[in-house]
Amino acid sequence: MTPVVPLESCSSLLAEFDCLDPLLSALRLDSGRIKCTCLSVSRKWLALGTSAGGLHLIQRDGWKQKLILTHKEGSITHASCCPHDEDFIAVATSQGLVVVWELHLERRGRPERASVSWEHRGQGITSLCWDTTTLRVFAGDTGGKVSCVRAGSSKHGKGSAFVIFPVQTITTVDSRVVQLGYTEGHLVVSSLTRCYLCDTEREKFWRVGNKERDGEFGACFLSAGQRNPSVTLPPPSPPLLYCARPGSRIWEASLNGEVLSTHQFKQLLACPPLPLVSYKREPRFNPAQMSPQSLAFTKLLQFGDQNLLTWTDSAIYIFTPHSGQVLLWTEIKDVVEISVFRNELFCLHGDGHLSHLSLVSPERCVERLMKKEHWPVAATVCCIFQSNIATPRARKSLPIDRLEQLKAQLSSNSHQQLIGQLEEIISKLEPLDSACSSRRSSISSHESFNVLDCGIYRVISRRGSQSDDDTLSLANQSMLEEERLQEFSFTEEEQVDNDSQYVRGESDRSDIGLQFLPLPFRSKPPRVALQAVRDSVSSFMKKTTEKINTLQMNTDLWPRPDLREGVQSETSATSSPVPEEVEHELNSELSSIESELQELKAATKKAISQIQDPMVLLDPSCLCAVLQEWAPVLERVLGPEDQTIPIAMTNQEHKNSEEEELVSSLSCCVVVQSEVPLSTDLEESPKTLGSESLPCSIAPVRAPFPPLPNHIELIQLFSPKPLPPDLQNDLSQLVCLYIEMGCPGRGGIESICVFLRRYFFLLDQERMRKMCVLRYRENRDVLKAFIAGMLGRLYEKHGEVAVRSYPQFYPTILPSDIMAMALPSHFLPYLDNLVQSRAEQQRLAFLGSLLQPEKLRQDWLELALAHDAPQREDTLTNDGQPRYWIGYLYLCRELERREEAFDAICRLDDMTLLEGDDGIVPQSLDEWILLLQLSQQISSSAEATFIKKNNGSCSEDETSDSSPDQSDVSHDWSIRISPENIVLRLGRVFGPDRALLALQERGIQETFSSVILSAIVFFCLPPSAASHFPPPNATVYLGSGFLQEALRRARELTDAAYAQTNERMKALVSEGSVRPNDLLALFKQTGPKTRAHIRSAEFLDNTVELIREMVYTHSMDKPGLNELLSAEDMETILQVTGCSAEMLKPVCKSDCLSRRYRTITGHCNNRENPHWGAANTPYARWLSAEYEDARGAPRGWNPKNLYHNHSLPAVRGVSQQVLYTGNEQITLDDSVSRLLVEWGQWIDHDLTLTPQSPSSTAFRTREDCARSCSRHTPCFPIQIPLSDPRSGYQSCMAFFRSAPSCVSPLGRREQLNAITAFVDASMVYGSSEVLASSLRNLSSPLGLLSVNQIHSDQGLEFMPFLPRTQPHLDPCGPRERNRPAQKLETLQELNMTKENRSFCFQAGDSRANEHLGMIALHTLFLREHNRLAEELHRINPHWSPDTLYQEARKLMGAVHQILTWDHYLPHILGESANLMPPYTGYDPSIDPSISNIFSTAAFRFAHVTIHPVVDRLGPDYQLSPAHPPLPLHHSLFASWRVVKEGGIDPVMRGLLVSPAKLQTADQMMVEELTERLFQAQGGLPLDLAALNLQRGRDHGLPGYSTWRELCGLSAPVNQSDLAGILGDVVLARKLLDLYGTPQNIDVWVGAISEPASPGGRVGPLLACLIARQFRALRDGDRFWWQSEGVFTSAQRDALRSISLSRIICENTHLQRVPLDPFTHTLHTEELLPCSNFTPMNLTAWTEPDTGVLHKIKHGWRIFTIYRPCVVEWFFSDPVCGAVPRLTLGFSVLCESAVLYQCPAGFLLQGASVITCHTETGQWKPQPPTCRDIDECSLNPEVCPAHLQCINTPGGHTCTGETPPLSTSSIVASVMSVLGGVALIMLLLICYQRVFLHKAEPLKPECCHRRD
Repeated sequence: MTPVVPLESCSSLLAEFDCLDPLLSALRLDSGRIKCTCLSVSRKWLALGTSAGGLHLIQRDGWKQKLILTHKEGSITHASCCPHDEDFIAVATSQGLVVVWELHLERRGRPERASVSWEHRGQGITSLCWDTTTLRVFAGDTGGKVSCVRAGSSKHGKGSAFVIFPVQTITTVDSRVVQLGYTEGHLVVSSLTRCYLCDTEREKFWRVGNKERDGEFGACFLSAGQRNPSVTLPPPSPPLLYCARPGSRIWEASLNGEVLSTHQFKQLLACPPLPLVSYKREPRFNPAQMSPQSLAFTKLLQFGDQNLLTWTDSAIYIFTPHSGQVLLWTEIKDVVEISVFRNELFCLHGDGHLSHLSLVSPERCVERLMKKEHWPVAATVCCIFQSNIATPRARKSLPIDRLEQLKAQLSSNSHQQLIGQLEEIISKLEPLDSACSSRRSSISSHESFNVLDCGIYRVISRRGSQSDDDTLSLANQSMLEEERLQEFSFTEEEQVDNDSQYVRGESDRSDIGLQFLPLPFRSKPPRVALQAVRDSVSSFMKKTTEKINTLQMNTDLWPRPDLREGVQSETSATSSPVPEEVEHELNSELSSIESELQELKAATKKAISQIQDPMVLLDPSCLCAVLQEWAPVLERVLGPEDQTIPIAMTNQEHKNSEEEELVSSLSCCVVVQSEVPLSTDLEESPKTLGSESLPCSIAPVRAPFPPLPNHIELIQLFSPKPLPPDLQNDLSQLVCLYIEMGCPGRGGIESICVFLRRYFFLLDQERMRKMCVLRYRENRDVLKAFIAGMLGRLYEKHGEVAVRSYPQFYPTILPSDIMAMALPSHFLPYLDNLVQSRAEQQRLAFLGSLLQPEKLRQDWLELALAHDAPQREDTLTNDGQPRYWIGYLYLCRELERREEAFDAICRLDDMTLLEGDDGIVPQSLDEWILLLQLSQQISSSAEATFIKKNNGSCSEDETSDSSPDQSDVSHDWSIRISPENIVLRLGRVFGPDRALLALQERGIQETFSSVILSAIVFFCLPPSAASHFPPPNATVYLGSGFLQEALRRARELTDAAYAQTNERMKALVSEGSVRPNDLLALFKQTGPKTRAHIRSAEFLDNTVELIREMVYTHSMDKPGLNELLSAEDMETILQVTGCSAEMLKPVCKSDCLSRRYRTITGHCNNRENPHWGAANTPYARWLSAEYEDARGAPRGWNPKNLYHNHSLPAVRGVSQQVLYTGNEQITLDDSVSRLLVEWGQWIDHDLTLTPQSPSSTAFRTREDCARSCSRHTPCFPIQIPLSDPRSGYQSCMAFFRSAPSCVSPLGRREQLNAITAFVDASMVYGSSEVLASSLRNLSSPLGLLSVNQIHSDQGLEFMPFLPRTQPHLDPCGPRERNRPAQKLETLQELNMTKENRSFCFQAGDSRANEHLGMIALHTLFLREHNRLAEELHRINPHWSPDTLYQEARKLMGAVHQILTWDHYLPHILGESANLMPPYTGYDPSIDPSISNIFSTAAFRFAHVTIHPVVDRLGPDYQLSPAHPPLPLHHSLFASWRVVKEGGIDPVMRGLLVSPAKLQTADQMMVEELTERLFQAQGGLPLDLAALNLQRGRDHGLPGYSTWRELCGLSAPVNQSDLAGILGDVVLARKLLDLYGTPQNIDVWVGAISEPASPGGRVGPLLACLIARQFRALRDGDRFWWQSEGVFTSAQRDALRSISLSRIICENTHLQRVPLDPFTHTLHTEELLPCSNFTPMNLTAWTEPDTGVLHKIKHGWRIFTIYRPCVVEWFFSDPVCGAVPRLTLGFSVLCESAVLYQCPAGFLLQGASVITCHTETGQWKPQPPTCRDIDECSLNPEVCPAHLQCINTPGGHTCTGETPPLSTSSIVASVMSVLGGVALIMLLLICYQRVFLHKAEPLKPECCHRRD
């Protein structure tokens, strides 16, 4: 059983009746090579843009291709047909070009480009919209710019086609423009963050609402419509603005930006979708309720009269915002773009095909399907929508007999169920129809009737009714031809009594005129009863036989007489009879008229009898012959005497002068009847007027203005002679048949139009309407003539009253049409009513929008001045010059007649008229130049003499009056209109540079003397500006004048953002609420040197951006970067920002040690290019960056910016759809261990560190990047798609742009590498002097690195801890929420606040604490350095701590080079290792700097091989219950686990024997990295895949195909190519569905998707990029371990025996390790004891006590093309004897010299360097000695005053020694001691006797005795 749609849910549906596939096939748009990219639709055209740059214009009538417009400027991205002029269409291309085409259809000329705009060059155009009144096109782009281009066309007037209108920039909003809309002078701009409303006339802007949004949300205007149709028509409401909001919400706002209400559709969209009815398949309806939909409406379109349409990629939604309801929503897949026209919509789908849908009622849909014989689909629609089919309204168009016919067409075999359901529907309808059929027939025979929706019959009696069959309606001039003519269709209506009609009187409106103009109109007549007018108009249409010249109207409906003095009343207050002269003339003509009518009647009767003969009627030639025989009689009797000009008018004394004027157009010229004065007495009116018709010969006809051409035929609305009704009916049939047969068309279509105009009063309107639709549908002139006649009828019956009613009944009629039809005195009241129907604050803008065409402006100005302005003699001087009249200037300003206004101001000679709110201020440079030229033409005064004033203004000693009539004008020079004064203002407004440049370009400068120009510059302009004023022939740089201000503001912005970030970070840390992004930034912090470099670069970047912004603000121009700043300006910027110091070339030392050891910063590795490979230098570029602008906006900064005709997908979407792999869905790689993955990241930390900006605050907006989703540098958030599981609680993921490096101010953004590029173990030692020094144990003489003094790993060292920033916050410590409560004492034990240390380790790289594996390797090589240093000290005890440190560091670098090139890379490259040729020596021409592609994409390949679990194994290499495996996100920043959970040994065992994750096409990146990254640290987790992709776009990396071409690989161009490269069709389809083309694929995701080479872990592209980088690192490193002179041959031999397994054995407690740590060991039995690995022999580093190091050359051994021989060092036999050693000092043999150094506390006396002279065999000079420094003598205050300083070897001590005692002092001391002891004993005895003695009771006698 087919489910039924409820009645309340199915008033309309979307149906597809046509198939456009053949059209696309004919246009060859169905192939894969050329695709349809955009579309636009209008009444006549369907425009299709293509990827090849062509625009196909297809006529919708018959779907015939009419034109192809070609563009070489890129593919078509947007097209927009002009809604009200089919001759214009706007096009936007992918290169940012906007073209307005004029098709010249009426003249049948070739299409031409009416206007071209390159304002958006390089930007993607996102939206186009039309202002049809002025033929302007608004365009918005991805950068937020909105511009306006006006079409230069002959339609603007004579010469306009040769005028190039300037392109105007309207505004630049904060983000990409999503949608534009325009109505009534208001432009809406919807950006990614909010909607803006622009009054284009007043140039004012409003923000719509206060809340921002983030994403693509559309906006559009919609007419408010009538909310309650039952209420009598109120005045039209202004349009409303609808703006999409998140969560399926839409704001309703007024034209002043105020949000009136919010429509919430989320819950309403829980209703089930209505099926799409298509001829292709039977619809299916699922009545199940849906869940509420939270959607983002990316575009909003007006659909029909009161509906809004929007769509997603899977559905179309139609809302009725006036009622707040969902009209319907329908699921339609893969919708890319939609264009609508009235109730039709055209959909462009992602695969390139088109759909043509219509919004129709169910019954209408069934009817159309049946006409096309789609019987099963029609039956299914009947069953699904049977609730609608059963309504009385539907049964009028779909009666039972039609349903019976439908049922009969169905096959009983295949559609049995449908037949049964149709029978049920019919059975429900049968009783009602049968019961009413007889009643209908009886009613229809006597009365007119119709059936209301409720089923009630409304009967209109014909007895006494004056209503007609037809009602004229001109509701919409932009309808289709058929629909426009249907507005003239007729329905019977009841005559409404005048007493019961709704009458809107004068009290409903103001008595004053147009308030927005200071020109009062004449007093206006009262409002008429509008419904009565409409009824009267309806009744008028077919009353051609009676009362033709009588107006059947109540006198109350007529205008009140105009009582103004000097103006004649239009209507008389009392009735007046027809004058006697006229009556006599009529009687004299009656006899001749009767004879002519008898002749016409006879000819007509004969013609009708002849055409009733079937032989004549069915033969077109015979029928035409009969009609042509009858036509001359008609022409002779009823034709005009003059074919073009009507009969001369009589009775001139009754005509008003206004009635003799006509503002007309060629398409609307009518012959009208006299406005006969009416009596105010209703009873006298019929008697006075009578029922006779007045002949046309006496009808007053308005003279055409301008004069009409001779061939224009005026329209006859009334018969020139009275006709009997029967004759008129017969004539009407013959005239219509005559036109229908095309008989008058032998002279072309013009002859048909002439005949139609001449006999319009005889036409049957309904029949003529159908002829216009069917017979003459291709000839618009016939339609225009017919419509002109209908308009004339309406106006001529009611005159001004009808015109006043147009704003209420026919609001869409254009004022230009009314102006062409009505008298000037009638047009002004119409305009008054129209404008006053608007809100008061909208009237000015509305009036301006109505009068946009230039000619119409001129007509209106002349009209206003003619009727309401002062007299001509009051506004002109004697010589014809205009006097000062504020009304004139006001009109010029409001009507944008600015040139006339400037001309008048120049003649008035008053500069104050160019200032203030009431003045007319020039708004552009062109207007200033125009003003200057006008002043030069008018001014006759001599060249002014300037003097300098204290306030910087100029004055004139003597002035003369500019004109005799301006004697009262002030003589102050500053208010005079003079060329010098205007040039002065010009320089102050635009700056001296721009002003002089403009004068030079226009040749105006030559007319001024050098004295004047100098005065303008040096006397009238500020000194700072005058100093920059260039000589006449100098190159002008537009940004020079803004340099100092930009530097000041940039410094403020940069410092404020840094300070705000620091304060925010302190607050977060103190609160303990550090987020993952903050944590990531915390551990990627760089040293002071790097931070200073970044600040300078960001200071520079902000300065340049501010200069560009200032130049654009002042000039509305965006010059190229080479036009912005001079070389001096750029040097100033570099100096002020500090970048100049950062870019200085360092001075390289040339001593022995600089040749022996590399610098810690990497500088001077290459002596010719000391910056190559150094820290804090930009990454290298192998291909130019692809940014979105000239300075460095990232790819995807504007999400809809097109790349190769496709926008880039959201990186989070790529992560989810391509890369995401569940933790449990992985496959293990049994060939390699996890240590291989860990080593890749270890080496990456040795090569690259890309710091992000120290500021997490947006420089311009001060927004917190971690909390805002706006894109403002350095914020570049990752957007969360709506399909993402996170979308419910997260709209974006914070992301910070990489910090820039110091480059040229005009250069493009380059990212910074904060560490050295060389493989030099910088992650152990650091890349700055400060960090390296802080990592050393300077108190040790062994050159050791510092170790942890608090904890140890079972006797082995840990790295030292970092200082704790806050006592209660430890990012690397245990999270208390993860710890059970019963172990609180453990947390207290772990707390180390007393030592002020955290659990975060300190290392040479700030990322050491990222995860446990990285901590283990850092700890391992810290121990290895100390082991090597101790071993080197053992064999060379005379080496200083610095020498031991440097030698151990040098060894560590060699160890990493060997392990990486010889052990790691073969596992990665596999068979592609041949890309790495053998080493041939150091090549100083090779730049070893890390490339951007390597750092940002290529060497991040290992992220897809990371296992989701960290295994920690016990001593037996088995899982240990004490240390269980950890999810990866619990091992991040968890250094405390190493300290308290077994040290690094369990982690190292897991890395050695656990297999890595295998990368496959369907197993990319594990869930731990995409969904749980840093989850354990609190806050919302990050996504490593999205971060990698966003980083690549931030760095401007080109697409995947481009990099393959660089490597000499094939570049894919389609899906088959891509599938062949990737070896997986599904993956290729996923990527192309997201990116659209292989060229757009992000290089990282494309490269990791390639299958790995045999024996390797990367595909061809990654192998190429990795091999190229490592080859440059090897060949461009002067200290490469194999480079001659770095190590001796013996040392190189020893290094070749290095083994990572041995290093692990020597620095951990592991007893068994694999032979190859990078290979997976399947069984633990295969592990080898550590004793099997021979340690590296360091004896080659023993420095002998005798001998000299000599160098020899093997000239015949050529190892490199850059060095002809090999230089080797060796120890020869003693020549100079033993190397002099120092007893207390250090020495080292360096080449042929010995370097000496003393320990701390000793001073080197003598030379620090001695050399061996082989000629003499002596050391020269003499060896030095180390003398102890006597600190006590050098600094007596070294010890406190009460202590004595005693010098010691290498130091001193402070002691307090006492002098010897004398005998007397000894005796005195002893005696004092003994005395003290005796005193103590005495006190003890007293105490015992007194205090401890027991008290006895006293006896009485004792007391008496005492008494």
